[in-house]
Amino acid sequence: MSRNKFLTDISMSTVQAVLNQVSGIIVFFILSKYLSKAGLGQINWSLAVLMVIFSILGFGLEHVAVKKAATGTNTGLLLQAYLFHVLVVGCGFLAMLFIIQFWIPGVYFDKQLFFLLSVSQCLSFFATPFRQIVSGLEKFKALFVMSSCANIIKVLALFVLAFMQQVTVIMIIEVYLLASAIEFGICIFIYRVSLQLPVIPGYNRQGYLSFIKEALPQLGITIFNTALARMDWILLGILSTSIMVAEYSFTNKLFELSTLPLLILAPVIFPKISKMFASEENGIPEKKIQYLKILVQAEIVVAVWVAMAMNICWKDIIDPLTNYKYGSSTSEIIFIMSFAMPLVYLNNIFWNILFAKGKMNVLFQIFFFAFLINMTADAVLIPLFHAKGAAFGFVIALAAQTVFYYRKTDVPIIKKAFFHLFPVMASALLAGLISVYLVNPFIWQLSIATGMYLFLLYIMKELSFKDWITMKRVFVSSI
Repeated sequence: MSRNKFLTDISMSTVQAVLNQVSGIIVFFILSKYLSKAGLGQINWSLAVLMVIFSILGFGLEHVAVKKAATGTNTGLLLQAYLFHVLVVGCGFLAMLFIIQFWIPGVYFDKQLFFLLSVSQCLSFFATPFRQIVSGLEKFKALFVMSSCANIIKVLALFVLAFMQQVTVIMIIEVYLLASAIEFGICIFIYRVSLQLPVIPGYNRQGYLSFIKEALPQLGITIFNTALARMDWILLGILSTSIMVAEYSFTNKLFELSTLPLLILAPVIFPKISKMFASEENGIPEKKIQYLKILVQAEIVVAVWVAMAMNICWKDIIDPLTNYKYGSSTSEIIFIMSFAMPLVYLNNIFWNILFAKGKMNVLFQIFFFAFLINMTADAVLIPLFHAKGAAFGFVIALAAQTVFYYRKTDVPIIKKAFFHLFPVMASALLAGLISVYLVNPFIWQLSIATGMYLFLLYIMKELSFKDWITMKRVFVSSI
């Protein structure tokens, strides 16, 4: 792979990730500012439930489609099988939901809200096959447009509604519907007209069953992974109040924003790790494994710094942006969740390796046990501590998942990178605490904390110029 091609892919992935995250945060801040906590909690709870439902309906085909496209599978037949699946199960779900809503007496606005949001999510679901195949083919410019259009439409529409003072729950749902419909149309247009990739109509029974069979081991993994990401929102809505859902989901959304570097790297790295470990029987050069180790170390350093920065700046930035609704009231939640931030990065690398090596049973076990731990922790802690209890449950589950990954990933040099986590986190905690006590304005606190953090990492040999030089060649040469 040429250096220019790699840099272009990274650039497009960076722009896409930044734009999508910034757009998502703008949407979230507009909703947080103009809706009541109860209204925001109601929408976020519905979206969390739908996220789990559509992950189940997706059958784990997303990553399999990327892998098959990346390894040279006929894209026409692949799209045929994938598109048939999403159209059948998506329309079936909407039909079932409509019948339930129609026949159950006492239908009220909440059920209509859930149904309309379901239609919106279903339209995005229909666009998934086009995005995943394009990602596997490493067509990142096309993927950028496919993945960004819906968020851009939402931002523009909500700005107009905010200017007109018309940000209501029903208007927000109408914006979601419009954005998803346009996204579906754009994905079809780019795939067929711009990229000139084949769209073969019809149903190929053998191809579809083969696709489903290959994805079945991934189904349980996908279900438990998604449930792990959103079950705390759902349980909060059941065991606590919509206000707690609003506070926790707001914090959790910004926590997800903090993984922006991972979102930039993931679409570019995943196909390469798949190719690397798919040919493992031929032996993997030690240099490439060393690159992976340095990548893991760098991700941990970045993740921990982001966590430290978020905690220092949280109240001073979030309170003014949300009319003082979500800053001080959620500062303890984000502090708890910060301990999971580097674990997300570390677990992503472990997952990529195990998935590329085809160890689906191992991945299923890891997600299953992490899910059980999360459910148990949430069931105990949410009634006692509400949103903070959900945050504790999330961190406990991610920590358990990391331990499971560590035990099951048979790449010794990568496993050694796990131990870099502890001195890096200790450095950030010390630097953050000292800076907060030394000065008052958060800008100075962040500056002092960052300098101290880097100094501590340097003297503990967690940062070196040699590693930086090596990182510049990660996945560029011959990967």
